[in-house]
Amino acid sequence: MCGDYYYMSRYIHPKYTDGKKILELFNEYKAEKDSQNMPYEFSGVLTKLGIIQSTWDDYKDCNLNVEGITKEEIKGFKERSEAIKKIESECASSLAEWGLQNPKSQAMAMFLLKQKRNGGYTDKQEFTTTGNVQIAVKLTDEKGKTIK
Repeated sequence: MCGDYYYMSRYIHPKYTDGKKILELFNEYKAEKDSQNMPYEFSGVLTKLGIIQSTWDDYKDCNLNVEGITKEEIKGFKERSEAIKKIESECASSLAEWGLQNPKSQAMAMFLLKQKRNGGYTDKQEFTTTGNVQIAVKLTDEKGKTIK
């Protein structure tokens, strides 16, 4: 019972029960950043909302296997989850645009985009394989003279 209560108290965080207030605060945050000509960053969104990352993740996951929640709450949780996904997408695209428009900031923007929270993008890795592999072994003694 105690574990269920802990899980429900974390998941059904009383601060935001749907996505409306989250999107409203995010739009305020966007306006602030636009006026400063800065990108939208995930950490800034968390600060604006006044929540921590684990709460954000709970909101995003939207696990509805909790007993005793109403259909209205389920609707709010789904709305909240969609709002979270939209915000993450907007933050990643904002960082990419900002990096393209600010040549001195491109390296920082690329670094931020590689973080999991901002999309987890990776550099393209290219591999060349020939299929013909040969291994050469050279044995030498203590003096450096070839044995075989």
